[in-house]
Amino acid sequence: QAHPNYWAIQGWTNTLNKLNLDVDIAFFGNSITNGSDFQSYFPHKKIINLGYAGDNILGMCRRVPMLKAVNPEKIFIMAGTNDLVHVSLEEYRRRYLLLISSIKDSIPNATIYIESVLPSNSLMGDYAPNEKVQKANAIAKEISYLLQLSSVIAYIDVCASLAHSAKVQNWCRPEILEDDTFFIENGRHPVVEYHMATGEFVPNNVNLSEKKFALITGPNMAGKSTYLRQNALIILLAQIGSFVPAQKAKLGIVDR
Repeated sequence: QAHPNYWAIQGWTNTLNKLNLDVDIAFFGNSITNGSDFQSYFPHKKIINLGYAGDNILGMCRRVPMLKAVNPEKIFIMAGTNDLVHVSLEEYRRRYLLLISSIKDSIPNATIYIESVLPSNSLMGDYAPNEKVQKANAIAKEISYLLQLSSVIAYIDVCASLAHSAKVQNWCRPEILEDDTFFIENGRHPVVEYHMATGEFVPNNVNLSEKKFALITGPNMAGKSTYLRQNALIILLAQIGSFVPAQKAKLGIVDR
């Protein structure tokens, strides 16, 4: 059974998708976020306010597609005010980690900033005591450190994996030039080659430095798609600074 807010969230997300927005900053949270006018403080930034009065962390998890629809570079999260009065600190931690994981999976290139839960007083309504809020903010700070640490570890992991592949599979260092050179000697498809016996993959060449068009023909299963993807992967690997699966490669800068 769908959550009561399902269709409202779907409608809001659909509208944001159709607007085709790409914003600099998204503020994501509850009524405190909803009641703020961030754009007036930062007039030169494209800002969207995705605050929703009364929302809790699980509700924000359901609204992550809204964030994805506007593709923000930075996300400021204000979460937990409406959770702490009802759940334990351990459950608060679990929910917060779930929210961060959902956002990272949906918008991996966005930078996430975690805001503290603001203290409250008895006149404001049914909220958690400030002692619990302080402990919750300590948890949020811990999650923030884990978020930063995970980004560093992910970067190290990618670099180490590329270096390992270059060593084990005998990749070469490409020569990057500032022209339209596109020359690859004895290139291989890194994934297809990995799943074949050693020496079974037949390397092949490409030289489009002068001729910018090539017509590739052949019967079904002859390797046309493998050849196209292989050269695209070699270009991509070279552009990110990796060694490439070839005996020699000279490539210009590619941006599309």
